[in-house]
Amino acid sequence: MILLEGVKKSFGNKKILAGVDLNINAGSSLVIIGRSGTGKSVLIKCILALEKYDEGKIHIKGVENRNKNNKTFYDQFGMLFQGGALFDSIPIWENISFRLLQSNQKISRSDAKQIASEKLKLVGLNTDIIDLYPSELSGGMQKRVALARAIAGDPKIIFFDEPTTGLDPIMANVINRLIRKIVVEMGVTAITITHDINSTRIIADDVAMLDSGKIQWTGKINQLDKSENQMVDQFINGLTEGPISNNY
Repeated sequence: MILLEGVKKSFGNKKILAGVDLNINAGSSLVIIGRSGTGKSVLIKCILALEKYDEGKIHIKGVENRNKNNKTFYDQFGMLFQGGALFDSIPIWENISFRLLQSNQKISRSDAKQIASEKLKLVGLNTDIIDLYPSELSGGMQKRVALARAIAGDPKIIFFDEPTTGLDPIMANVINRLIRKIVVEMGVTAITITHDINSTRIIADDVAMLDSGKIQWTGKINQLDKSENQMVDQFINGLTEGPISNNY
């Protein structure tokens, strides 16, 4: 579904991505782990063509994403942003269906509201909140509304950017399991970036570790604890000593 070959990205003299190679299979849930500041978010932005990468190639369903002038390019994606990124000034249903209302599909507001109601149910929320505003919801409910928005257009590929940031352990677990449920039921290709190992164990089919601008290890989730990779072992166990200690 997504293929990255030798992707490089720098900001001035600072190298962020130093040659990323990655193959993401259709229908799989890939979690990219790594420390904060290692370029995980930059990598997603490059895949989405929101950042122009310096070298390499990124193909999405066989088409290089530099050729993104096609208006349907973004129709295949959904995104759960780290902070939720809901619009404070519009009600929940408009937040969820915002993309549909702004598209060329000319969907009616009543149909958009119905779709929003259906997506709310999928993320485990009662539809009686549909006319409320984001500020009237708890942090966990806002995150679920953001998840409903990510799936509103029935995308083929969904990105999850640190999906449990700011949530307590119980609500984080709820969100993790919701993401896993949606990925399986919708059959989408999912890419999650996180430094939360508990999230990784619940969400992932496959795992890739990004450090020093490159993918240091890839494997199935059941191989994570026996990767025999010193960087992975240090990261998942929170060890202060190891090959990545001097990079802080």
